[in-house]
Amino acid sequence: MDPYFVGLIAADGHNAGKYWIFGQVEDNAGLVYCIRSYFTDASLGFQKPKIKDGAYSEKTRFTVRRNSGDDCRQLILWGVPVGNKTYSLRFPSVNEFENEELWRYMIGFWEGDGSVYMEKDRYSRISIISNDFWCKEASKWLGKQGIHSVVFKDKRHDGISNLYIKRKKSFDAFVDKINKAKDVCQSSTKMISLCRILLYLEGVEIQDRKTTTEKERERFKKQAKILLKEGLSAKDISQKIGCCINLVIKQKRAIGMSRRDISKEKMKQIESLFENGLSRSEIQRMNYGYKLIKKVANRLFGDSKERKKKKREQVESLIIKGWRNKDICEETQCSQAYLIKLKKEMKKQGLNVKMNKRRNKDDKVE
Repeated sequence: MDPYFVGLIAADGHNAGKYWIFGQVEDNAGLVYCIRSYFTDASLGFQKPKIKDGAYSEKTRFTVRRNSGDDCRQLILWGVPVGNKTYSLRFPSVNEFENEELWRYMIGFWEGDGSVYMEKDRYSRISIISNDFWCKEASKWLGKQGIHSVVFKDKRHDGISNLYIKRKKSFDAFVDKINKAKDVCQSSTKMISLCRILLYLEGVEIQDRKTTTEKERERFKKQAKILLKEGLSAKDISQKIGCCINLVIKQKRAIGMSRRDISKEKMKQIESLFENGLSRSEIQRMNYGYKLIKKVANRLFGDSKERKKKKREQVESLIIKGWRNKDICEETQCSQAYLIKLKKEMKKQGLNVKMNKRRNKDDKVE
């Protein structure tokens, strides 16, 4: 197996011991088809990933599966374990593989779990995310290759780090290596953005090839008007259609849509989602604003302060009756941490808190 594909599977794949799977959402489906064209005996799959409570994501996930025990054994030698690999993934041994193979592995891993940025046409950087051990070993190996990198721990997730390549010389050296590997796969969005940066570094003016012709502009305008009426933001529309954000903003002004009109439409959509039984966190994942969700929730279910007050009174009444913690949590759907904290406050007030009484069927919540 080519080390480039090993890196891809190490980043966004799964080693099951007897077969391996690589998957991407529909935005990067071209990468999946490229792997399928390389492994002719592999099978393609399509699925809608589950979010929560049986709900499915809107985006389709494309997968490639190949039944090969030899490939899985090779993946283990490259540091990709069988099963969950988030914290057990390891950087390949430098003594066992040549530098060219490790470079192809690194480029494949960057293709899966990396990114490239360019801000204000001057600043550019490359980043890769993985567990702490992998990032440290990768940084050491890059240092031996003459590429300076920095590792920072991720604040949101324990045991995860980000590897950054910021210096211009190091960035150019990494880009040269990726440029040599472009013949393997040219369909990924990261490769396209990297090619645009390469053109800029060579002094070529970068133009948005998707909005050059008048026919395509008219098509983008029609699509933008439809999506604006649905309540999507200008940023989401530009990413979905693939056009410049300024074109969407101009259509927004041409229609005469104000922010109030857009927010009203979004609030109607949020109300329908609440009626369908979705929670706040699930609605927030659909790119709706936190403040709008809070407004709709307060209007439908009452003010959050009043709801908290009623819930506190309900829990206090059950504590005074002597219900067990487990029964109270099941009845009121509160956490044990909240219950213990409330009991401590009640003990400070001098109330006699009992904990050994089981729930009776005749007891009813007020």
